[in-house]
Amino acid sequence: MENMNENTPDIETLKQQVKDLETELFRTKAESEINTAIAMARPRSLAAAKVMLDKEGIITENGIGKEALDKNIAKLREENPWLFESTKAETKLYSSGLNWEFGASSDPSSLSDDEYYKRIMK
Repeated sequence: MENMNENTPDIETLKQQVKDLETELFRTKAESEINTAIAMARPRSLAAAKVMLDKEGIITENGIGKEALDKNIAKLREENPWLFESTKAETKLYSSGLNWEFGASSDPSSLSDDEYYKRIMK
């Protein structure tokens, strides 16, 4: 191989680089799947949930163990309910801040502009 340049990497080096990149890609995909699964559980803090999650048995040679991941997230939710948003439907009441007098017209659209401004400026 007299034509090979000294700067050309040998095949073994290229094979090792490919192997390293495949390992990095696998780790990135696994982290992404874990992040998505945790986010779907609706934590108040994704970073806190990631740190507290037991990762044992989740990442295997073949990828992510979905059952183990779901089990560990459920265990985390059970042990730390404060970390996750409530799954119950919550009714939130909002006030317009307007103090409508009892017995007065409660529909602001029926008031003239002057009447409306007088009421809100009280």
